[in-house]
Amino acid sequence: MRQYQKYMMALLILLGIAIGYFTFKNQENFIKRIDIVLLNMLNKQLKEEKTQAFGFAMALAQNESLQNALENNDSNYTYEIIKRYMETLELFIGMSIHTQIVTKEYKIFARSWDNSDAGLDIKSFRPDLVELAQTKKPKLSIEAARRLVLIATIPILKKGELLGFVEVIHRFKKTKSFFANYDIDFMMLLHKRYANQSVLLQQNPHIADMILATNDISSDLLATLTPKGINLLKSKGLYETHSHIFFSKPILSAKGEDLGLYVLVMGKEKLKLFGAFESELESIFTYARKDLYYSFFDEDPYVKMYHDFNDSELLELIKVATPEERKALEARLREKFRNYSKDELISLLLNANSSKKTRGIIR
Repeated sequence: MRQYQKYMMALLILLGIAIGYFTFKNQENFIKRIDIVLLNMLNKQLKEEKTQAFGFAMALAQNESLQNALENNDSNYTYEIIKRYMETLELFIGMSIHTQIVTKEYKIFARSWDNSDAGLDIKSFRPDLVELAQTKKPKLSIEAARRLVLIATIPILKKGELLGFVEVIHRFKKTKSFFANYDIDFMMLLHKRYANQSVLLQQNPHIADMILATNDISSDLLATLTPKGINLLKSKGLYETHSHIFFSKPILSAKGEDLGLYVLVMGKEKLKLFGAFESELESIFTYARKDLYYSFFDEDPYVKMYHDFNDSELLELIKVATPEERKALEARLREKFRNYSKDELISLLLNANSSKKTRGIIR
């Protein structure tokens, strides 16, 4: 082989390596971009579930009929109250919500979905309730109770005296359903150290040192999640197989305890679709913003009550609004600004553009 042919061969090899490297880096950056989008969407869904659970629990804790029933030790009437309340809510939001009433002795007094556990002592499973009895402050947290759940707990007080607790319990069905619309699987994994108290999960699949805390996950999908994959999800938040990509973030309690992992799983066929149709990727990037618009412009009062934007938030929305939406937002802001003084307007605008440097005199 002549010298120039050797040089040409070496150059082709280097070129091949360079192309392979940049292709790999582009793919890696693309996956990271997807990771950011999915986790932002997950954060938004979790926030909605928390807000909903807390609002429902607070309303029930202030219900005088429920307070009287608990004070009079009337568990049957309490069951009727919370069952009726939850059925009414279900008509408006389209999903069932679990609510239970716990006595100050840490016994289940009534449950909206099944009252067969009435009288069950849950003190050993719920050390957080013992603390709550002392502070008498509301609590919203992910808890490793008998299952891994989101629990909004509000003390029931009458003239300052603790009667018991209202608990609204979410098992993340809404979040799972939301991601299913995008052909994305949502699962939760619990650390095995919580196995003794999470008695309703003990028969669930175990993977390395984690327990699957979500139902209705296909066995084929679980088979791709290996102990090595669990370690990668813990350390890097990302695990790739021949057919799927797993994205994760830690599950933290209100005290910052590491309970396990939220995991989102996307098939590589779906990833290819995003790569082929950039507009679909853009739509998933802007979903959260569009969702805010829909709730803002929706005339349904039951939707708008959860999205009461203040003036600063409207200024932020207007920066990324479509032309049609921008007109409506500007009209709303003009109405609000009529009652502002000059100093108040200057302060609001400066806060809304705090990342920009301002020079000169504001007139």
